[in-house]
Amino acid sequence: MRTFSIESVRNVGVVGRHDTPAIANPLKRLAGFLAARGLAVFMETETAALTRLPGYATASVAELGRRVDLVIVLGGDGTLLAVARQLAARRIPLIGINQG
Repeated sequence: MRTFSIESVRNVGVVGRHDTPAIANPLKRLAGFLAARGLAVFMETETAALTRLPGYATASVAELGRRVDLVIVLGGDGTLLAVARQLAARRIPLIGINQG
């Protein structure tokens, strides 16, 4: 079983609900907050297209499962559950921020 410690987090994936244009600003703020604290930020591919932020690595949800220590999901229950299903086998910790 994989153990989790917040001190071990170095790479963070960020996923946003794709059909919510108003979510771009919170995503930008979150990515900036994480990067300012020395964390590597990986934006999910469609989330990156929505925010149009340069300087962050992009990856599909499946690839996030191989590259990050933690995923933060901004959206509703459906978005969180969809990401959780895709990452379940990788046992990546998720943090959900409800935007609904």
